[in-house]
Amino acid sequence: MRDIRADLEERAALLESQINSADAQFDKLVEQLKAEYETRLKNVKAEFAAVRTLLGIEDRRLANGASAPKPQAQARPPEPKPEQAQPAPPPQAQSPQPAPKPAQAQQPQPQLGDFLVRKLREGGAMARDELRQLAVQEGYFAETDTADGQLQATLVHVVQAGLARELPNGKFAPPTLLDTIRLRRAI
Repeated sequence: MRDIRADLEERAALLESQINSADAQFDKLVEQLKAEYETRLKNVKAEFAAVRTLLGIEDRRLANGASAPKPQAQARPPEPKPEQAQPAPPPQAQSPQPAPKPAQAQQPQPQLGDFLVRKLREGGAMARDELRQLAVQEGYFAETDTADGQLQATLVHVVQAGLARELPNGKFAPPTLLDTIRLRRAI
């Protein structure tokens, strides 16, 4: 009988190299998936931070707009109280004014990004100027001149979030069904 230990050792070495090769491929795939995951997560976290920043800006804007009338209304009544000679006329003149202001606070305006997405879905593709005019008409900006920077930043975030898309001609449009499916899968 012949000694087959050398053949078996050769076969074991071949199998070991195949195992090592499979392990290396697996490790490479794991690293690739981790890198892909990190990239996706980084993009989503950046979008999340951008949306949070916009939300903070909108909260401050609405808080400044909503709180500015309230301190003025509260500042006026304390002044007539010390004067005792004229307390009746100022409260009567001021009592109708605070009533409309809370009515405005009851119906908060949607955020600019949500407004833009809704208008794109309703009206289809629109140019930046059309969107700016609609936002000014809705009261998001006091003047058209101040609208450009905030509108541009909001549009960039809306496009990055996949809620709208920029067409080659520069117009903005609602996302396609395929874009919506990709966004849902990413989340």
